[in-house]
Amino acid sequence: MESITFSYGKLLEGSFIAYICGIEIPVTRVQVHMSVGGQEPTALVELTPDPLITRLGAEDRVEIQVFYLDSFYPEVEQLGKPSDFRLLFEGEILGWAYTNSPRGRTMSLTCGNFLRILSDLQPVYLTGPESFAMNMAQNPAANTVQMTTNPLTFPWSIFFFGINQSKDSKPIRRPYDLIMNVLDAVAGVEANDRLGSVLSPNFFGRYMQRVAFPHRFVPSPIIETEIMALPEEQGGIFPILRAIRDDSVLTALARGAMDMGQNAPIWVALQQMFLQMYYETLAITTSPIAQVNREMGDNSKNNGIIMGPPLFAYPVDPEKDKQIKAAQEAMLQRQMEEARQAAHDRVVLNLEIETWTDESSTDFIENAANQAGAAASKAVQAMSLQQPAKPTQPNCIINYITKPQWIFGIAPSCNVIFPSMIEEMHFEENFWAQPTRMYLNDLTYAEFFNADASVIMQLAAMRGGYPEQVQRELDKRYGTGANGPNFDLTVSGRNFLVWPEEFFKGPRAAQIRLPKWFMMLTQYTQTQQTVTQQGAAEAKAALAKGVALGKSEAQAIADLKKAGKIQGTINTAKELEAVLRVEQSTLSETQIAFRKAYARYEYYRQRGEHRAGAVIMMFNPYIVPGYPIVVFDDLVSGQNFVAYATDIRHELSTSGWNTVVNFICGQALDEFLQELFDARVGNAGEGRVPLPDLGAAPPYPIDEIRNTMQVLPNA
Repeated sequence: MESITFSYGKLLEGSFIAYICGIEIPVTRVQVHMSVGGQEPTALVELTPDPLITRLGAEDRVEIQVFYLDSFYPEVEQLGKPSDFRLLFEGEILGWAYTNSPRGRTMSLTCGNFLRILSDLQPVYLTGPESFAMNMAQNPAANTVQMTTNPLTFPWSIFFFGINQSKDSKPIRRPYDLIMNVLDAVAGVEANDRLGSVLSPNFFGRYMQRVAFPHRFVPSPIIETEIMALPEEQGGIFPILRAIRDDSVLTALARGAMDMGQNAPIWVALQQMFLQMYYETLAITTSPIAQVNREMGDNSKNNGIIMGPPLFAYPVDPEKDKQIKAAQEAMLQRQMEEARQAAHDRVVLNLEIETWTDESSTDFIENAANQAGAAASKAVQAMSLQQPAKPTQPNCIINYITKPQWIFGIAPSCNVIFPSMIEEMHFEENFWAQPTRMYLNDLTYAEFFNADASVIMQLAAMRGGYPEQVQRELDKRYGTGANGPNFDLTVSGRNFLVWPEEFFKGPRAAQIRLPKWFMMLTQYTQTQQTVTQQGAAEAKAALAKGVALGKSEAQAIADLKKAGKIQGTINTAKELEAVLRVEQSTLSETQIAFRKAYARYEYYRQRGEHRAGAVIMMFNPYIVPGYPIVVFDDLVSGQNFVAYATDIRHELSTSGWNTVVNFICGQALDEFLQELFDARVGNAGEGRVPLPDLGAAPPYPIDEIRNTMQVLPNA
């Protein structure tokens, strides 16, 4: 006869509730959708039809919140706290629908996240005078970081703290500051007084203050917080631009944003700019509440930093207080019981080596239990202590984070999916559609014969390819001689096979152009090099004249430095000659490295777009899009994957709960480990440097991002 065993694990309760303007409403089904790339989270809420809800929100922005009963959060188990409802979605009603079918009558509400407010905000709404609105996208005064002096022009103004381009203003240093600059212009009192807008304070600013919208944004940890400790002259607000280390990156970025920002909403312009920088704003509806530093002022190094768990200034809710006290009492009893059991075990062990009396063993057990109880009581008291919250360090629901694209990074622990969580899984890979080679800014024969010579030179200076064999062939086509770029039209740059893949599979080429801002940066660099050469030629003539007059070389150079004709880094005639020999079309080493890294990253990204799938799993509110996932199937199948989560959809209904994860850039675990091994030991060819600390592959091309998202301690 089989024995019967009982489980002491508690049942998982399924419950969800919704509120409209703080009033609880009965709902039958909720669907929440989150995506990457600055997309606004949405929700569909179904409920029993009621005439009171018909067209609710047609003339106002009506708020709605959805909560789920969380009975499996670790804190619930560890502290013995009762299950509690946690936020699943927060936003406003966008529309409604009514359905009458054989299955019954339903009413559904289409809802959007608060992020939608930025899609309604246009540059002309930031300013009052129409003359400034007509002057929104004028060019900068020159090819320098110094922009136009008009403090109200867009997009130039958002690249300076406080949207103020006065002579004392400072350029922003983080992608996070781009967004916060816009929010400060809308919701900030000082900015509103200066900009003179009527729309901002009377609608946009009022709305943002009501929902604490600016407090919902935080910067990417490490990448956007540690940069603030570096010297201000390290230019470039995006990691890609900082990698180039060029003072003109701000101007190049602003020029690239100009065309997008003239007639589009500000949010569209910002997200297009982020996309070109391989950056994004990620919106997560299930984010926690935390204490965030909101110190204001130009270039505040601590603004946006997450400080830790929230601190509250208001008293505990009476009902919550009863629940917490009951949970604390249960925790005390449990810890004392565990202490008694542990002490009893120690007594039994000691009885084997020495004699104990009944009194001594009883005293030992009770003493240990009392010590454990006192420690637990002290811990509970500290846990329930209410501390005042500082105005500059408020508690924030951190819904939005600015971050780099995290396609090939280390997966966070919340994005690991185990076999017991999976209800259904699908993965497919299209071999035929994946490119075998990548061309970056390669020119066709038609472009050679029809384009302007300067355009050809600029595109040729930025050409690149991947794998490395493609780059070598392109270097044959675009040589560099004494007179600058030398275009060898007898070399196609394509008449070869990449070994070994194309020898067996055949070639399939993909082509991409570098973003507009990089071309502008290249133009600026070439112009600056031409100016530098001219200055060097003049300085060389002046140096020769000074030496002819009897001065020593060192004295002549010192005199030229005082006159401002030679930079401080040049100390000999040989160094001056080296500057003079610089070819006009030659880019800096960092720009060349970036160009090649760009081609390599696009090669892997475009191959990954044809490796997609989905996982239908048990409801999991902690999984997030915009980061990699690891999917483990059972041991028998051996089908395990590493991929990039692009969409998360939670569906809660009376018949069940589940979560659907869509992903791209999937890699079989064996393939992933082989890529990682090659990157760590540097045996993948192309002269790669070994990266022994890497925890994900393929390696990200920008050092700053790679060291954060692909090295385990930082990630």
